[in-house]
Amino acid sequence: GGRPYVPSAVPRVHQRAAERGMQGESPYVFVAPGAGPGVVPRTFADLRTGALEGRNFRSLQEFAVASVVEGHHSIPDVARVFRVPPWRLEQWVRETGHAV
Repeated sequence: GGRPYVPSAVPRVHQRAAERGMQGESPYVFVAPGAGPGVVPRTFADLRTGALEGRNFRSLQEFAVASVVEGHHSIPDVARVFRVPPWRLEQWVRETGHAV
């Protein structure tokens, strides 16, 4: 390939984290701000936090899609809670016009 070499940003990220006092943390747990919850949801109650707190949904499908789109949970995690195949949830998200 004729692509130019682009150095990895990883060493710079680790250096910045260390400067901010994160050297005791695992070097593999960097989460971008606003990237969503760090806890894997296991129940419907876990999904009803943050953006979805106190909301009512017309159907479980609508709740599942909102959990991905607005709650920023991963498709496999949400599919596990709703007991649907991940491909089905991915299809529902696409049907609402959102990118997966």
